[in-house]
Amino acid sequence: MTSEDVTKKIAEIITKNINELEKKPMELFLLKRINDQIENDVYRKDEKNMDHKDLVFFRYFYCNFLEHIWFHLACDASLRVSDEKTIRIIQKVIQGLKGLSKAYLLNNKEEIYDAFMNLTYCYFKELNLEENND
Repeated sequence: MTSEDVTKKIAEIITKNINELEKKPMELFLLKRINDQIENDVYRKDEKNMDHKDLVFFRYFYCNFLEHIWFHLACDASLRVSDEKTIRIIQKVIQGLKGLSKAYLLNNKEEIYDAFMNLTYCYFKELNLEENND
């Protein structure tokens, strides 16, 4: 796969799962499925894909981001944050991942960076707002 093929495949996988998550925002497993599908359909499909910096960075960032979401929304915050507030947090994640998907589709490094930064910022801002209100 070329670098452009890899970034397009990442965008496709994110978009497909985010569209489902938008319909069912409490189905957090869809966030995990993004990582699983990238692992199975892109990363392992071709050993050479491990050389694509975009793929390695995405997997590193997303695995850490997902771990944080899982801890705060599926475990820790679920004891303190209502389903309604969790949905608002997930909606921020959905919007951020949509932006990231678009940036990957365009294969624009500056937009990818901005999308990662926006996703992270909006998620933490909403998470802290909700946790502080409870």
